[in-house]
Amino acid sequence: VALWLTSHSVFSKQVSAPIRIELPDGESITFFALKNKIAFAVSTKGQVFLWGTFPPIKEEHDNQDVKSLSFLQMEPKLMSSLRDVRIASLSCSNNAALFLALDGTVYSCGADLSHKFGILGLGDIYHQPNPAPIRTLSDHRIKQVSMGYSHASAISTFGYLFTWGSNHKGKLGYSNKSATNFPCQVESAKQYNIRQCVSCSCATVFLTGEGYVYLYGQLKRTTSLSAIPFDSFAELEVKKTTIECQPQQILTPTESIVTKVTAGEGHITCLTKTGAILWVSEDLTSYQMSAKHSIKDILSLDSKVYGLSECGENLYEWKPSIESRRRGEEYAVTTCNYTANIYKFDQQVKYYGFCDMPSAGGAAALY
Repeated sequence: VALWLTSHSVFSKQVSAPIRIELPDGESITFFALKNKIAFAVSTKGQVFLWGTFPPIKEEHDNQDVKSLSFLQMEPKLMSSLRDVRIASLSCSNNAALFLALDGTVYSCGADLSHKFGILGLGDIYHQPNPAPIRTLSDHRIKQVSMGYSHASAISTFGYLFTWGSNHKGKLGYSNKSATNFPCQVESAKQYNIRQCVSCSCATVFLTGEGYVYLYGQLKRTTSLSAIPFDSFAELEVKKTTIECQPQQILTPTESIVTKVTAGEGHITCLTKTGAILWVSEDLTSYQMSAKHSIKDILSLDSKVYGLSECGENLYEWKPSIESRRRGEEYAVTTCNYTANIYKFDQQVKYYGFCDMPSAGGAAALY
């Protein structure tokens, strides 16, 4: 793995050129995830390594893993609590992480003490320093997980959708809950064969096996969840006249067949079967991003979209914005403006990722 990192990132120092990250005993990396000041890597043997730091944990423990999560770890270190588990992939937020084992078991760890959204999925446990299995999902074989800031989601091998955490704006897909601290199957999504899910700010986005994209909640940015006390969520949902408990289709079947979806703050980005990029704004209008190369992978940050070319040597960076003009008493969206930058790799890249904190600006590529 080669990393591009700037100040306040997982190394607390500026790195202007790629540096090579090697795991102990020469193990190869098959998957990694970056978030704010924490980085995880999964080896070919299914072992999880971490470096950087989670936000300080308020309780004191003697366990070694807790210390590595609580203090700055400059080099990749094995998570001993997962030593006997083979991990396939993971998803993390600034405060919590979900680990997906090869056998379909989901493990959760982190801190949810401030607001008690229930993102750990462990019931009344809001602080779990070591990864613990989510028992509610034990009867299901999970194939993909997504951890957001205030909620999380998972997909089973049968294509069923599970969500938990805050139901602000109806993003969990339930009409009768303000929040839940354990995974619940979304009944209205049973009819879909779901292949991917994304937990973003005010929505849960999912992609079906047929290539169609649906949404629970909304993309439009509203009051920050961090400014809303946990006890107020029930009151907010009672006052809301309608909670969308049926998913809303984002792209019509005639537009494009989608193979991957990512989400940022107030937008969705879709990769189509033909290698095109569709950017969906908060009012659910789609725009195509131009590229000279066919794109094989995409990633969304709060304000930017990245695309990796099919050859693995070119990285596109777009920063879309909507321009509106006043017409009488109404605003009409006229154009989607964006700037495109292209970065050239000296080796073929298989996978890449970014720290999404504005002050972090870190990036990583897997060769």
